[in-house]
Amino acid sequence: MTSHLESTRDHSKERMKQLQIVLNKMQEESESTTVIFGGDTNLRDSEVAKVGGLPKNVTDIWEFLGKPQHCRYTWDTSSNTNLRLESKCKLRFDRLYFRPAAEGGHIIPQNMDLIGLEKLDCGRFPSDHWGLLCRFDVIL
Repeated sequence: MTSHLESTRDHSKERMKQLQIVLNKMQEESESTTVIFGGDTNLRDSEVAKVGGLPKNVTDIWEFLGKPQHCRYTWDTSSNTNLRLESKCKLRFDRLYFRPAAEGGHIIPQNMDLIGLEKLDCGRFPSDHWGLLCRFDVIL
């Protein structure tokens, strides 16, 4: 699953509603299915807490991997100059969540990196966010 949740601080309530929809959809899928959600969530940690946190069977992959600092900030206006903002911010707006299958084959996150860190020939980055690349092991 993927989505782009509402952006900007002013739209926190709508973004939290959207997050709840995503989490509900993840729970509705068959327990025999692994569900992976990733996207530009624009979430703040406080917003995840306000919706009651993640369900016990849904995991934030970045946290599962031990919170690797090299891929913490996916929106970094001090390094990414696409928006040409005067204020400098570093936030973890892009996230990956997974709900493993209850039984049978398993998909296990192994590592995560940022991508899109190099400028294109036009002199701009591919996005104002860094991308997330996650590698998984599949055990059948």
